[in-house]
Amino acid sequence: MRGRLAGGSRHAILLAVSALYAVPFYMVAINGFKLKQDVVRSPLALPNAETFTLQNFDAALSNPTFDLAFAYGFSALLAGVVTCLTIALGSGLSYWIARRNDRRSSLIYLFLLGGLMVPPQVVIIPVVKLLDALGLLFTLPGLVIYDVALYLPFTAFVYVGFIRTLPRELDEAAAMDGAGLISTFWRIIFPLLRPATASLAVLLVVFVWNDFINPQIILGGAGAYTVTTGIYRAVGIFSSDFGQVFAFIQLAAAPMLLLFIVAQRYIVGGLTGGGVKG
Repeated sequence: MRGRLAGGSRHAILLAVSALYAVPFYMVAINGFKLKQDVVRSPLALPNAETFTLQNFDAALSNPTFDLAFAYGFSALLAGVVTCLTIALGSGLSYWIARRNDRRSSLIYLFLLGGLMVPPQVVIIPVVKLLDALGLLFTLPGLVIYDVALYLPFTAFVYVGFIRTLPRELDEAAAMDGAGLISTFWRIIFPLLRPATASLAVLLVVFVWNDFINPQIILGGAGAYTVTTGIYRAVGIFSSDFGQVFAFIQLAAAPMLLLFIVAQRYIVGGLTGGGVKG
């Protein structure tokens, strides 16, 4: 009886937390289809025949300072390059750490895990100074390098645990066939990392797509802009047209929401696959 009560309380708490998180999504979903005065008057009310409008989306798509197609394309390019480089570097490094398992590899792994505990905002000023000294500030390569370094610890954390669940006999059999370390990894080990790779690919794309601080600071006043920085530029600091703001948010979140709906089972399976041991 006590177990049932505890289970019921747990479910009630989870439902309450879920409802709390659902409120912002609900407000974004409905208020993009209402005018400013209707949003201010009744922000939680559903749009009806009198208040429903697509004017906010027309204004967002015709905004002279924000090109949605360009923002989508640039964000997709940035997310794709960062994801591919991070997975390529992180998987190879994780394989070396997981298979060496000596003092040096353990220290490197601890160093990477330490990177997960440092807020990115703490290091942004040294990063800006370093990129400026290298001539990479306000450039796409500079932002790509920083993002890869930023997400590499998380990538290694996922891959190392996953690789340690794979039997070493695979490596030994490949070595008996004359395969080298790199060949063994890319031809035998990496294909087995598909669940973790799929999860990381989705998460990294979402991280890069939703990032605002890094592209805003590193790209600065350059002509290129991501979805988030482009919306910030289009809306402005002192905007009070909440209907248009919500419309911009819907346009920015739509691709990632679709990606999560399609790939959610890969995310859960990949992140829990390395939790058996290691």
